[in-house]
Amino acid sequence: KSIIMIAFFLTMPISRMMPIRAITSNWPPVAISAIIAPTPAEGMVESAVSGFVTTYPANTTNVQNTLASLQVTVAKTWADGSAARPVTVSLLRKAQGATDWESVPGQSDVTFTGSKTFTGLPAGVVDATGTYRAYAYTVTETPVTGYTAGIAVNGAAGANQTVTVTNTRLTTTFTATKQWRNAADTQTVSAPAGATVTLQLMRAEGAGQAQAVSGATVVLDGTAETAPTTDAYENAAWSALFTNLPATTEAGVSYHYSVAETAATGAQGFRVVYAAGSETAATVKNLQTLVTVKKQSAVDNAALDGATFTLVNTQNAAETYTLTGSGASGAWTRQGVLKPDVAYRLTETTPPVGYLPAEP
Repeated sequence: KSIIMIAFFLTMPISRMMPIRAITSNWPPVAISAIIAPTPAEGMVESAVSGFVTTYPANTTNVQNTLASLQVTVAKTWADGSAARPVTVSLLRKAQGATDWESVPGQSDVTFTGSKTFTGLPAGVVDATGTYRAYAYTVTETPVTGYTAGIAVNGAAGANQTVTVTNTRLTTTFTATKQWRNAADTQTVSAPAGATVTLQLMRAEGAGQAQAVSGATVVLDGTAETAPTTDAYENAAWSALFTNLPATTEAGVSYHYSVAETAATGAQGFRVVYAAGSETAATVKNLQTLVTVKKQSAVDNAALDGATFTLVNTQNAAETYTLTGSGASGAWTRQGVLKPDVAYRLTETTPPVGYLPAEP
């Protein structure tokens, strides 16, 4: 039978010759497939489909499209130069055209230090209409006490993306106002000409003891600074403003601010009183000093007129005051004269008529 087939083949016209494998019953099917199915190497390649990776499985006529994947790197920075510490984030995604972010399954509450890369994430999704929509990614951070988080995303939807989370320390301001008041604190008086007052910012950590903040002092002279060059300055007449103050420690413990008057010039005759303040403001009062001298009878406590006295600073005899005059009340008052926290000696230099001088 084989001999007859070959003879027939040899006698056919060349124009009608066909491959012998086409009429041979035992030709391998794999060979047929290899001949009739073009491969990418032979020039038949599918056009790229957005969001998919195209592959051509070997020895088949199949073209396989798989959703592309990407990676998202989350980088953590601290704007104030604080030491790196663990933070917790949750990964979110949003398909193009969508309005709401959604959680990425299995990628919530991830804790890391420095940076974290999420790999194998879908680059997009095919919606119910068969439309491919690329994913954009971002994160939310579990709040870090005392810091705000700024989030910036680089990279197009559907491609590798980088999310930078920058934590900036919460800051606050503190204002301290100086008031010049009479001895009874019932009215404002003029500040002495040429007077200056130095206010030192103080800070307590939690319930701890207040400590002076280095470099945070303001010298008040009653003239506002119109072009301040530092974070602590006289923002209005007799008012000190301290700015860019950290609200907490790096560990998140709250700071509490206050002020102390540490020096004064030309302010003799006033004593310092600290009024109740708040977390962001304080009032420091300078109240006039007050001295009242009364002359009374040792017999019936009746007021006596006609006496003369001297007041002498026990530390500086050059500071001497003379109290003279008479009145129905038998009292002499001097306000805004004596220095606070200084001892003075009172001496009766001239007693009332008919009386002996009192002991100093």
